[in-house]
Amino acid sequence: VLLILVCLAYCGWRLEFRRDCWKIYLFLLAFLAVSLIRPGEVRIESIVSRLLHFWAAVLLLQIYLRVTYGRFIDDFTAILRWMSIQAIATVILAAMAPGLFSEVTIGEQTYMTLLYIFTFHSETEALGGLARPDGFFFEPGVFQIYLNLYLFLALFVYRNFRRSAIALAAVLSTQSTTGIVICMMLLGAFLGPQMALFSLL
Repeated sequence: VLLILVCLAYCGWRLEFRRDCWKIYLFLLAFLAVSLIRPGEVRIESIVSRLLHFWAAVLLLQIYLRVTYGRFIDDFTAILRWMSIQAIATVILAAMAPGLFSEVTIGEQTYMTLLYIFTFHSETEALGGLARPDGFFFEPGVFQIYLNLYLFLALFVYRNFRRSAIALAAVLSTQSTTGIVICMMLLGAFLGPQMALFSLL
């Protein structure tokens, strides 16, 4: 709700329906229709919550459609950079100062968290007991998607070694099999042409 209000304030409290976004609007209508007619209990609060998330994303998209592509990339990269640091810091803090973390149970899963910023699953059997950072998603497998996006931007857009190294360390810290496979594919796509050029020389 706060994000929607900020987006509306930025747009001068005017709702703009863009023709080039008609597929998004159609998706939202289809989601609403399926949610209402599907068998089983209709949970209005759940539908409203999801629609608010979708609508916030649509408003944010419309703001970025008004500005340059580079502005979106710069803003997105700024967020992803801190998420990468968050991942690495979670592992370091969990190893060096585990007493700082508190135990919290959500559903049937128990997590260890520090201010709900540095969070990991309570089980740390993998890699000699190293924590697997969850980020804000309470799931390393989701967290790695964003960290790999940062790795992609660092490699192919900014071509920056320091950013790439931070992103790589962050992805590896999640210990996500899928994340590591994607990471290796990105590295291969980046290094492959350069190695081919080097072999020609």
